[in-house]
Amino acid sequence: RGNALLNQHLYKVGFTADVQKKWVYYLLLYSISYLSKKMTGATLQHVTKKELVATPVSLPNVPEQNRIVSQLDQAFEAIDQAIANTEKNIENVDELFQSQLDFLFSCKDDSWSTNVLSEIATLKYGYTEKSADTGHYRYIRITDIDKQGKLRTETKQYLAYSPEAEEYLLKHNDLLMARTGATYGKVLLYDNIEPSIYASYLIRIDFNIPLDNEVYWFFSKSKSYWKQATQLSSGSAQPQFNGNALKKVVLSYPNNKDDQEILKEKCKAIFELTDYLKQGYIAKLNELESLKMSILERAFKGELV
Repeated sequence: RGNALLNQHLYKVGFTADVQKKWVYYLLLYSISYLSKKMTGATLQHVTKKELVATPVSLPNVPEQNRIVSQLDQAFEAIDQAIANTEKNIENVDELFQSQLDFLFSCKDDSWSTNVLSEIATLKYGYTEKSADTGHYRYIRITDIDKQGKLRTETKQYLAYSPEAEEYLLKHNDLLMARTGATYGKVLLYDNIEPSIYASYLIRIDFNIPLDNEVYWFFSKSKSYWKQATQLSSGSAQPQFNGNALKKVVLSYPNNKDDQEILKEKCKAIFELTDYLKQGYIAKLNELESLKMSILERAFKGELV
């Protein structure tokens, strides 16, 4: 173990009284719901030092702290194992979904074409402007794309009207790809709910052939796509998957519109089945986390015997 420095978003917690460090750890977990109500900040929610030190604490003697820690360790060992198993099941569902997509996009024949994206699409970077809490357009950023490639409905930002922004106005079913950061490579199929402009860290993909955008959206979830995205991206701490790299992505697709529709419906069926399984596991994860909080509450109310 080496030395480490804390940045301004972390606190080092110490106590002047006799205290068991693991007990402090469990106490802070228990206090999360209380502290979350004290958070401030628009862009980055945080708890101030003043609020943290003002958090009410009931401090039992060290033997009682040790007893609570021992009981929580025992209870949480089983719960954490169940959480790990459930998270593994979610990974397996994702693996199944990607594998099935790979299979569908590999079942090609002479009626299919294979191209690099530069041959069949035009790419356009987004608009750069400072956002606000209100405005004429919603301003869609890379952080607005969720894990499923859908548009988040929370933490919206907006832009005022301008003639320059109109050039970046989105249409229903437009494709946007995040080109950097933790969401690099993720593709959004835009649902035209409100007038929206896309930000500069996003790339709009416009096909110049009759290819259904939703077909490409499903392709962007396949193993084949992500293998290419990983190989073509640059940077380690902050991966970059820019327009020049995106142009090199290879896509196979049916030329016939009816065949595209059949492929799309098959992809949808797989997505709905695996998403149903995944949501069940996510619900179980939430139940297990709720159980942990329930046990913590009992422990710090002195109800564990």
